[in-house]
Amino acid sequence: MKPFIDNDEDHFDIGFEQFKLRPGLELELHDSSGRLLDHKAQFIMAFSDRGVLISFRMGPADKTGMNEGERYQVSGFNGRFDFSFTSQALKVDPSQFTALLAIPAKVSIHFVRRHPRKDLALAAAVTLPSKETFPVTIRNLSLGGAAIDSVKPLGAEGGSFNLLIQVVFENKKEVLNLVAQVRRSSASDESLMFRTGVEFVNASRTDKLLLHYYISTVANEFILI
Repeated sequence: MKPFIDNDEDHFDIGFEQFKLRPGLELELHDSSGRLLDHKAQFIMAFSDRGVLISFRMGPADKTGMNEGERYQVSGFNGRFDFSFTSQALKVDPSQFTALLAIPAKVSIHFVRRHPRKDLALAAAVTLPSKETFPVTIRNLSLGGAAIDSVKPLGAEGGSFNLLIQVVFENKKEVLNLVAQVRRSSASDESLMFRTGVEFVNASRTDKLLLHYYISTVANEFILI
């Protein structure tokens, strides 16, 4: 998913030894001409003295599309930032659907989200400037913003509305009333609903603390993805 907050970006290069990838993270591979390989890959593990081991999502009759000795660009998204690096294929094992890549000299990091987001399906409500209130579904949530599915548009870019989220804290129901500014809005690719990306603005200290509590604890109970 692309970032919703256009001005929430930063870019720099780091050494691979500083870069941590979790096993199973999805990767895209391009050859030296920029062509995207047919099969996506997953990171397995890195050996400091040997290389980076990846596996392919493919069937027995398929080919990896990689050749030993050639260089490839590897890219992905870890939930907070895009990353990419180039590396040479040291060994390709079609029978095991794996490849061993050389340790890259550097990794390019492009931060697109200041706050990690939780993917979920959370019932909430919005109140528009017209005072109309209706239910929506939050698809991901962070301290800085959210992605919201609704049956109709929630406003144009730059507009705002109130997002109402109910949380339980110390066995008491609390309603977060967050001012949400629209950063991006479009028809959803998955349904006939609308997908709106918002940034929370001028949230109170209490709302921030309750939101942090919810994301770090209770939200885990509702994760569907």
